[in-house]
Amino acid sequence: MKRIIPAFIILLFVSACTVDFKGNQQISEIIKKKLKAVSVSVIDGVEANTNGFNGSKKEIVVDLGGNSTISKTMLVGFAYHCADTAYQILTINKAKLPSFFQVRIKAGGMTSDNMNFKSVLLAKDNEITTKIKAFMAAVVQKRYDALPADMEPGLDLTSIISLLKNADASGNGVSGYQFIGLQQAMGFHNPDKKPMEVIQGWVMLSAKGTTTKYPMLFVANPASNQLSSVYINPK
Repeated sequence: MKRIIPAFIILLFVSACTVDFKGNQQISEIIKKKLKAVSVSVIDGVEANTNGFNGSKKEIVVDLGGNSTISKTMLVGFAYHCADTAYQILTINKAKLPSFFQVRIKAGGMTSDNMNFKSVLLAKDNEITTKIKAFMAAVVQKRYDALPADMEPGLDLTSIISLLKNADASGNGVSGYQFIGLQQAMGFHNPDKKPMEVIQGWVMLSAKGTTTKYPMLFVANPASNQLSSVYINPK
């Protein structure tokens, strides 16, 4: 009996590792295909405590090869899509989620800083993404009266609407947009200035008469799943 129990424990351990390996391999293959990456590495890291991200983590490292034209905004988008893809795969397979996903992107001989995404906040991404796209659809269709419906009560959009209308009048209005991705960050709660977790959404605007793309930043409150700030060409 003493011989059987250790062997049984080892068998269970090997079986569990095989399931994790298959999950990581699936994540790697899908991200590689989606981003046309040279390589994708997915490993389960040790318990971590870094920049407010605590607990178990899954590390994703993506090599995009010699592409040196990737902007900071695009980098955020790539990292988000990696974390979201991994989250969706694990959720569909009912696998155990890590506390957070840590993503690094290599491109043009450089490696980004770690970009971290908490699983609990990734669960809110679909609703926030839908609100950002609804907001942008109204902008493209010039339905400016519909914009406040997607925002937190009390937010004054007068300056943003005025800017958009002036662009329309000059013939350089918004003609389309590309949703880039979401980013998790720390912000402040306006009434009391207490720090709070926020989700940032990045969009690239297309304008009439130019090929230049203009970034637009949304800040969402994950506690209410509402958009709370909007910035065009954020500094």
